[in-house]
Amino acid sequence: EIMGALLSKVSAKPTLKPPRIVVHGKPGVGKTRFAADADGVLFVPLEDGLTTLNVPHLPTPEGYADVMNALGELAEEKHDYKVLAIDTIDHFEPLVWASVCDTAGKEDIEAFGYGKGYIKADGHWLAFFRALDDLRNRGMTVIILCHNAGTIVDDPQLGSYTKFAPKIHKRANALLDEWADVIGFLDT
Repeated sequence: EIMGALLSKVSAKPTLKPPRIVVHGKPGVGKTRFAADADGVLFVPLEDGLTTLNVPHLPTPEGYADVMNALGELAEEKHDYKVLAIDTIDHFEPLVWASVCDTAGKEDIEAFGYGKGYIKADGHWLAFFRALDDLRNRGMTVIILCHNAGTIVDDPQLGSYTKFAPKIHKRANALLDEWADVIGFLDT
């Protein structure tokens, strides 16, 4: 009986939501310009990338709590913004680490012992992504901008090549990859 009730609710109709977009590339390649061209964009400027662009932006956050408070206000208050641009997540990461360290009374993220600080940071990252999803559920597209880093991969079949990925810790990058609907790479 329970299964019959579930089967009667099966739907093939898509649940359309705005995309969660990540764009990474080297400095100066046009990541900020890409997001600035979005209709109804609001920036969270975590670095000095808006110096020549006339776009709406929040004050530069000083800490993790400032970012989270801004996301909470955007989720709760009435506004006409359609897109939120985080510029850049690699400048947000130190704020995550500082918050984790402040909470635990540690000097830096490495003071937890081998890799443990980054594991503790997972909770902060997950709260951040949940807050972004609250905005998405409200109808906002989220664009996360990030610088990238290249690593040399020695593949026995393909030879050596450079692999580019967002320039954040591998644990945070795995969470970012899982969260995103679209991951773009900008290059010249």
